[in-house]
Amino acid sequence: MEPHDIRVDSILTPTRWHLCPRALEMIFLANSYLAGGLGLVVGALLAFVFLRWRERTLQQARDLERQSLLDAARREADGVLREGRLRASEERTISGRKPSARSPDV
Repeated sequence: MEPHDIRVDSILTPTRWHLCPRALEMIFLANSYLAGGLGLVVGALLAFVFLRWRERTLQQARDLERQSLLDAARREADGVLREGRLRASEERTISGRKPSARSPDV
């Protein structure tokens, strides 16, 4: 075959795919499997991110609840302590004795 006998359309088409439609079908199937696999990976990643976000949010809510419970217990203990000191002070006042140096009045 002489160099001047080469047809232009045979130069522009890659490896005779125009002759084999089965090759195009194979490429489409390979791309669909690739797209399916990529979709699976992306879906799994999104599910992991969502579950991680939900767990962090629930943990933050538990921490806030725990902190509010501790604050309420401290306020209640402070109130009980003040009431006890007030009653002790009233009892000393009623009995007419002065507070001793060993138990200071606060």
